Amino acid sequence: MKQVFALVIAGILAIPSFGQIRDKAQGHDDSFRSPSSVILKQKLDSVTSEMWVNSGNYWAKSSVTQYYYDGYGNLNQQINEHWDLQSAQWIKDNKVNYTFLYPHKPALIERYYWNLQTSSWKSSFKSVFTYDTAGDLLKLETFEPAANPCEWVSVSSIEYSYDAWNFLISETHFIWDTQGNSWDLDRKLEYCYDESALLSIQTEYIWNLSTAQWEFYYKQEFSYDNNANLTADHQSYWDKPSNAWLPVMKTENEYNNNCQVVCKTEYDWDSFSNAWHAVNKTESSYEPSGTLINECMFYWDAELHLWLIQDKNLFVYSNGFSFDDLLLPYSLPFAASYFNFMLNDIVFCGYQNSNFLPAIKETFYYSTIALSGIDNLDDLNFNIYPNPALDYVIFSWKSVKPEYFIELYDLSARKVMDAKVARDNPLYLGGLSDGLYIYKLMDGKAIVKTGKIVKQ
Repeated sequence: MKQVFALVIAGILAIPSFGQIRDKAQGHDDSFRSPSSVILKQKLDSVTSEMWVNSGNYWAKSSVTQYYYDGYGNLNQQINEHWDLQSAQWIKDNKVNYTFLYPHKPALIERYYWNLQTSSWKSSFKSVFTYDTAGDLLKLETFEPAANPCEWVSVSSIEYSYDAWNFLISETHFIWDTQGNSWDLDRKLEYCYDESALLSIQTEYIWNLSTAQWEFYYKQEFSYDNNANLTADHQSYWDKPSNAWLPVMKTENEYNNNCQVVCKTEYDWDSFSNAWHAVNKTESSYEPSGTLINECMFYWDAELHLWLIQDKNLFVYSNGFSFDDLLLPYSLPFAASYFNFMLNDIVFCGYQNSNFLPAIKETFYYSTIALSGIDNLDDLNFNIYPNPALDYVIFSWKSVKPEYFIELYDLSARKVMDAKVARDNPLYLGGLSDGLYIYKLMDGKAIVKTGKIVKQ
């Protein structure tokens, strides 16, 4: 049985997609550790979007997303704005504030929208997360603002389950019933893996209120090559009259010798001819260095029986900086494969009269950031004792730094202590109730180490 402690986290996070299901940190450690030296990175500051104006033959401002970080590379805030032609200025749309307990695991994410009438930010929604000791997400609960200020109303909840090897095997979705003041079952997803630990089947169920049973709804089946590259994604829906799974669509991928997708083809199932019919295709081209040059999209003309060009995406890079040199925000809505090197521009082009015409351009702006290093307490013989504790605990480490700050949380994520802790000196717990607590040892705003304290 997995040992579980709750880290209740407020935030906004999308339901894990297929690509996120097994995107877990290998060898996860509860400590945030950085080398004790300064690291220079090229941080992504903003992404601007421009629209091509054919009549004037120029790029017109459209929108911008700005990213802000702390000195340790954690994303603090994201602000989205759009360009107003009448006033010729940027107008705020929405923002998201971030706080992290663990790397890549947001502790607090709150979304706001800009109220033009009051010229102020208004809360939009938030979610609450619970993790286990392995860093796996156990629960996600979403809220929206209530009529009364500073109050929140439950909206939805997702509970996640894992097998003995920490593979996600199911997620159950609930919807809050305001009239019944209770959680109602909504839908459920189950995941199966092959002998190579790759996701092979994802099955979705919906809850039937009349029968109080789960019913089949949708299914995806995945295939891979010998390099674990996804080669096919077959999707089907459950047909009640025939009591069988019926195909809907499928996607097939082809790869080059560097395991990069060179062709992605989408098909729809034609129930009249009982055959797959091609719909869309994307062909990707790369430089010898592996940098993506362009993506060309096609659609299938059933009458001509030909692939016809639809549009194209062009990519511009600065090859002087590789992926490891970049600091990219947690919420970046672009594929990581686009950033083998520093991505400067993406130009989206339409196709008309046998020519590619520019339509939209995304431009990426960077600047150098010096990331501060902190002590690695695991390498400095860090110890905490006695644990379980009665009235006090002692933090011990070998370092020239004599003290850190400590934040102590109960299992409802309520901060119960905020104090300095000196090396080899007692930290008194007499005022706390018996139970399990989570501590964060801090060096400024950087999390040096996290762990558990049991008060008894």
